[in-house]
Amino acid sequence: MKKILIIFMMLFCVISINNTIIINAEGEKNEEIVSKYETWGSDLSEEELIQYYIDNGIRPANAPTGSGTRLHYSDVSTHLSGRFPGYSSWSVSGEKGYVSDVYGGNPLETDDADYNDHIAEAKRLAGITYNALGCGPLAMISQFDYLARYAGYVSIADKLEDFTNPSVTDAPNFVVLAREILENTDTIPADGTLGQLFGVDPNSGTFTFPSEVINSSREILENHYLSIKKTEEVVDEEGNVSTRTYYDNDSQILVSGDTIPSLSSFSTKINNLKDSIDRGMPVIWWTLGDNKAEEFGNHYMNIFGYEYWVGTDSAGNTKTHLMFKLRFNWGIDDVYMDSDVLDAVNGGFIYFEETHEKTLVKPENYGYECQYFYDERNKTINPELGYTVGTTYLRTGFVNRYDSTNTNLVDQQISMSAKRTNAGEAYIQYELPVPVKWLYLEVSWWSSSEGIAYYNGQAKVEYKDHDGNWVTQLDLLNDISENISNLIDYKTKIKCDFEYPVTEFRIYVKTDSPTGDRNKGRLVLGNILLIHEEFEHTYSYTSNGSSGHTATCSCGETSTQPHAVNSSQATGRYANCIQCGHLVDLGTDIVIGFMSVEEMLHSENGSYILNDGTIVLVEEDIEAYLNGTLVFSSGGEIF
Repeated sequence: MKKILIIFMMLFCVISINNTIIINAEGEKNEEIVSKYETWGSDLSEEELIQYYIDNGIRPANAPTGSGTRLHYSDVSTHLSGRFPGYSSWSVSGEKGYVSDVYGGNPLETDDADYNDHIAEAKRLAGITYNALGCGPLAMISQFDYLARYAGYVSIADKLEDFTNPSVTDAPNFVVLAREILENTDTIPADGTLGQLFGVDPNSGTFTFPSEVINSSREILENHYLSIKKTEEVVDEEGNVSTRTYYDNDSQILVSGDTIPSLSSFSTKINNLKDSIDRGMPVIWWTLGDNKAEEFGNHYMNIFGYEYWVGTDSAGNTKTHLMFKLRFNWGIDDVYMDSDVLDAVNGGFIYFEETHEKTLVKPENYGYECQYFYDERNKTINPELGYTVGTTYLRTGFVNRYDSTNTNLVDQQISMSAKRTNAGEAYIQYELPVPVKWLYLEVSWWSSSEGIAYYNGQAKVEYKDHDGNWVTQLDLLNDISENISNLIDYKTKIKCDFEYPVTEFRIYVKTDSPTGDRNKGRLVLGNILLIHEEFEHTYSYTSNGSSGHTATCSCGETSTQPHAVNSSQATGRYANCIQCGHLVDLGTDIVIGFMSVEEMLHSENGSYILNDGTIVLVEEDIEAYLNGTLVFSSGGEIF
């Protein structure tokens, strides 16, 4: 009978053992995030620019005639019939995409303070005295409102009011968000010195550099734990030292964009926009004036959807053309743009890229009873976004909150109560199918008299290690810079990074004196945003003699494995294990081989037969071998 050795051929010839993979060491600096989208700065010479135009077929000036008209849905068919004579009956084909396909909503249209009372209030609170805000900050307000309202980033803002609804007369949460953007984004008023220097039209409001929109967006995201700016010293060949800023995998959202008009090819622009939309992220588009983008010129907008329209001629031939949907930020809903307007160097793009998967758990997702049970309970919950979460809870439930008259129900809060006779502990344990890298947490005490402090109790975020022990990751009573809030409506916002990505963690409260007949020691939970990352194990190896070796990961996980040798080095009876270095006796010891592929008989996918009859299968051929259909060949002959 032939011996069968099954291996999984991988890049750099790495083998999967016990569901783990040998990779780079944990603890090294995270990999710097590089945008997947081509963006442009001002570092090309004139000659290089000209050559780039030629090589990529880029129009150096205006878009094609007739492409720069601002349209609504009812206008698109007439527009396309005019641009492409002979084709009529234009309608949307099957191929289309909107960010709402991913996150259930599209960005909202913004408008200047003269037409939006909530933005006017934010402008007043930000101390802005010049007339018009300008479209740069308005596009940012639309973008960040979308991130918070639909994409799950509640650390930016929560419970945002629909400011486009005329019946909404009070929008405090939206005003706070808009104010933060206005206070962090520098603009150049048209009637100021710099505005006159740059030739800003006094009737057009303000001018905002694209670089300012990018940098301000990064700063706001950093304020909300979503973008982590890091620096390092760089020494050039002449010994000059400078500081470089970068973002790595500790960041959840990367902002990148063009600080000069995009020199990307037309097809690259289209592909970038469609890719971002398909991932659920609108793109901020800024344009030049002087009619280079016609009715879209000298403006910032948010592109959020695309549609392919199809027209038919008299012979039945069809023509397809791409249209984009955008927020124009002049209080005009659902503006359409002909994609051909981008076939010119007339503006640039700012991209927001998510780096990790996420799960958002809101208080209303739990579905717990309005009771603090003394025994442990289990419940699977379906979160707002992301993965299904398994929970185990003790002394945790919904609590009704009433107004000052104690008659009208205000809301329900998810709360843990540890302080009561026969209690002493309260917790929620979370278990997820994909490891959690870090979490954003909102917590508060129910009141100022809950009776738990660092000297008589505990409040912690813990994770379960590979030995089943609960390990403290964050001490809520000692590790954070300020005391936990006593106001339920103004919960303390915390970011908690785990030592390594974990699949089980818990929020835990304990009191040393569980006395009284009232439910006290109540820690109230708000939103929890979980950021996922598959854990990459890093092993060190200790020989166990001829039986194999012990692999120990930096996370604490251990496993016993057979020795591994490279067959090309096994020229005699003995060879060193390539993992622990043990001298292996190939005649008696248990060995997994890293095999050479320079064999005579092989399959199309790369499986092969050794001279001693051993069959070495790559993963793609396993099923065919088991079915008896695998074919090996050599020198053109079939065996």
